[in-house]
Amino acid sequence: MAGVALVAVLVGVLAGGGDDTPKDTAKSGASAAQSVAPSANGGDAGVTPEAKAQAQAMSDLLGTASSSRTSVVNAVAAVGKCQNLPDSQAALTAAAGQRQDLLTKLGALKVDKLTDGAKLVTQLQQAWQASATADSEYAQWAGDLTGGCDPAKAKDNDHLRNGDAASGTATTAKKQAAELWGAIAGKTGLPNKSAGEL
Repeated sequence: MAGVALVAVLVGVLAGGGDDTPKDTAKSGASAAQSVAPSANGGDAGVTPEAKAQAQAMSDLLGTASSSRTSVVNAVAAVGKCQNLPDSQAALTAAAGQRQDLLTKLGALKVDKLTDGAKLVTQLQQAWQASATADSEYAQWAGDLTGGCDPAKAKDNDHLRNGDAASGTATTAKKQAAELWGAIAGKTGLPNKSAGEL
């Protein structure tokens, strides 16, 4: 009977040992696979903490760039119809001030660790300065019409023409800036921005 019991114990031990080994091996294999698997987030691989921080600061600023876009579009449309002239003028004047605020904040950012960071700043400066000029010209256009406005003649105005020219300059610079930012965003895993969002 003792011999039978001993055999039963040995069989149990062997059976238990044979079950643990594949599990351990599978776990080791899974761990190894995880260690070499590429990150799902990808974008910021090889980016230094300094570059990431600078890119994040720029992204935060760009995120505020289009805050006045809707009010500007609506104000210009209203002025062309001789509607809400005082309010439209005030909205356009405020928008010009917001562009200047963007320029001030842009000048405080560090971009030396970003690829083509200096070029990006130059294009944004040109874009936002031109946008500020356009908004200011449109505001003066509204002011010209406040004393008396004929919708048929409202668009025959030098301030309107100057505003349109400045707006075109801004659009060109924004397209360049959007491309430059797109390259940086792709490397750092940050959101892209279209020209219209700048």
